[in-house]
Amino acid sequence: LGCSGSITKNIEVTIPPSAHFTFDVNNCANEAVVFTDASSSVNGYNVSWHWNFGDGNSQTVLFPATPVVNHIYSTTGSYNVTLTVTNSLGCNSTETQIVNITGLPEADFYTQGNCSGSDISFNDISTVSNPQAIVGWAWNFGDPTSGTNNLSNLQNPTHTYAGPGSYTITLIITTSNGCT
Repeated sequence: LGCSGSITKNIEVTIPPSAHFTFDVNNCANEAVVFTDASSSVNGYNVSWHWNFGDGNSQTVLFPATPVVNHIYSTTGSYNVTLTVTNSLGCNSTETQIVNITGLPEADFYTQGNCSGSDISFNDISTVSNPQAIVGWAWNFGDPTSGTNNLSNLQNPTHTYAGPGSYTITLIITTSNGCT
């Protein structure tokens, strides 16, 4: 009895990595959202990035791959996106941000008139979900022989076709959130 033992060891406590990411603030349903890693690590280096997209999907990227990921949300709403970064010393850090997904606009139009050599009116009746607004129109009248008159950026333009025929008209609308 009276025996004892002791040991002394030094440990090094390190600073965990700092998780951070960026993404575009204007995002549309059914279009890829790009999440870019901006994390840092004072001690060691980052070896794992686990992305939880808030819609039941996740993705893990392992070093040496680039931790930039794309994700497509099929429905509108607000999603909590969480990035968990782990460094080479086994320390981790987490950041959560909210990504808002807006609905895609629906392009639509009707025409008035159908005689060659006369103005045909194209009337935009496109719809978009709030709080977006339509801010751009790109018309292609399917009439390349008309040169620069084949295109218009007006909401409700007119176009004159020189001859009879079947023409394919395209309308692309852009919303204030950048959805097309």
